[in-house]
Amino acid sequence: MDYVELLGQSNPENPIRKAFENKTEYYSDFLKTITVLQKYLTTAQMNSLLRQKLQLGKQSFNENSYYEAATEVSVIAKFASIPFSTFLYETPTIVGTKKNPECTIVSEGVTINVEAKCPNLDNLIPFSNSEKTLVFDTYGRHPDYEELYLDLKRAIEEQNSNVSVLKEKHKDNTLKDFLESAHSKFPEAIDDNTINILVVSLDNYFTFNKWFSYLFGYQGLFLELPFADPANYSRVDAIIFSNLQYRHRNNTSIMNSAWDFDDAFTLFFSNGHRQRLKDAAFNFTLQHIKNYTEEMKQYRESIEYKGFLADVDDMENEFLIPTFIKEHLEKQKNEFYWDFSPQ
Repeated sequence: MDYVELLGQSNPENPIRKAFENKTEYYSDFLKTITVLQKYLTTAQMNSLLRQKLQLGKQSFNENSYYEAATEVSVIAKFASIPFSTFLYETPTIVGTKKNPECTIVSEGVTINVEAKCPNLDNLIPFSNSEKTLVFDTYGRHPDYEELYLDLKRAIEEQNSNVSVLKEKHKDNTLKDFLESAHSKFPEAIDDNTINILVVSLDNYFTFNKWFSYLFGYQGLFLELPFADPANYSRVDAIIFSNLQYRHRNNTSIMNSAWDFDDAFTLFFSNGHRQRLKDAAFNFTLQHIKNYTEEMKQYRESIEYKGFLADVDDMENEFLIPTFIKEHLEKQKNEFYWDFSPQ
């Protein structure tokens, strides 16, 4: 395929075209990743991926659709790199439905089904023309959220006519929708050798903190009493949070490749509502998925983190992810998954 001709026909805002024109690594890394996929996708599938999803050769450009497609490419290429006996691209796993996950691999007797999602994180803070704006937010859900917000809004705005108090938009229902959508594409659990994984592509580490709270905060989706019916996402065995979205959006300011899943920051969480334990499938998968979940759990119990919390030790979840990243990974270990800014 003539990528140069295709890029010349692409919208100037397309990140791949920008990288080609500016001769950045984002373009060369794209070529490496696409070369991997070309081994396993048909010509028609590759054309659809490049032209429709990544929007190469198109005059129009949809930013959010592009980053969703870029996420899918990174995720599929990762699982295609695991030695397998079978690889299936966008193939239904349930008889009688056209719904399909991104890919399926079979490796050493373990079947891994993977779905990827990339939320639109724009405009989470409402726009205001007022001179000053305060944004009200909580860590995850709160039983008295609306009452607390209205009381605070009334108290502040009555005393400050030029101040607006607004609510930040939560994305907990978006995560619920992602889980339920993935559930509809995954098969029922009939044995312990199949694992169904949802990958969610996120932005900065504060976004990670919020989405973590949707799983493990008040009425969290992976807790015993979630705000939604867990039967509607019980086929999802695990979820991976990755900062792929940030890395694709900020590809010139990061270390390593935005396209390489293994170069991203990831957290892996099992769904306590899954239909079977699947220990063997989990153990096999975790051998191939680099993630910081266990290290973060250890950090949570460390003297270092307890010292950071000091008098707010009842808020250990609220500060955990940003502190783990900034204080532990970046300052202590010199590992950078967002902007490269060594101390």
